[in-house]
Amino acid sequence: MARSLLLDCDTAVQNVSMPRELKVNQDTEIHVFCDASATSYGACIYILNPSPNPDNKGDCKLVFAKGKIKPKNTVDNDNTIPKLELTAMLVGAKLVKLIQTSLSIEKHNVVFLWSDATVVLQWLSSHDIDSAYVHRRVVAIREACPGATLMHVSTHDNPADIITRPIRVKKFIINDLWWHGPPWLTSPRHQWPTQQVKYDLCPPLYNPQMIDVNVAIVEAFNTSFYYKDRSIQTL
Repeated sequence: MARSLLLDCDTAVQNVSMPRELKVNQDTEIHVFCDASATSYGACIYILNPSPNPDNKGDCKLVFAKGKIKPKNTVDNDNTIPKLELTAMLVGAKLVKLIQTSLSIEKHNVVFLWSDATVVLQWLSSHDIDSAYVHRRVVAIREACPGATLMHVSTHDNPADIITRPIRVKKFIINDLWWHGPPWLTSPRHQWPTQQVKYDLCPPLYNPQMIDVNVAIVEAFNTSFYYKDRSIQTL
């Protein structure tokens, strides 16, 4: 990288600041956005305080983000983008507990897990998973966020997409999607993009009902005498 570009980045980063004040109340929501690419994956966490007035917008701020480079010393089958998307969701789910503890957010506060990968949302909505790799991570996500709501978000509106792609520092600093999440997130929920499919993080296990059945055992009718005496007269 050219020295002038490095100096430009260093100067721009010095101008980055985040507000320290974070208001938390019983209506505070945690929104986790996750994404992955062929080279990296990660998640970003937002605190949303909905407006008590449905005609006004709420307040949403980025509070935490974490990105990782795709590991090299793993089986190639574990490095597929869908599996990295699932791992990104696990990163975000684990961060939820950290945020709840650090900001004293009650566990009953609403948590949303957002992903643009429908296959990940399908895995999290199923108990029928063949892959041990996928199953372990699905279980871990459910344990970390048992009451979370799964949501699909378009790639265009997913702020975690920024974690997985190169971006100029100057553009990054003024990127409102990164600092405040999708523009519609602060609107009332009925104004959010329509969810085409409803996903359930902890679907109920199949539990067949036990039915009592009375069975009568009847001895077989002995017809040997009939075959011995075939005429009605001899009977």
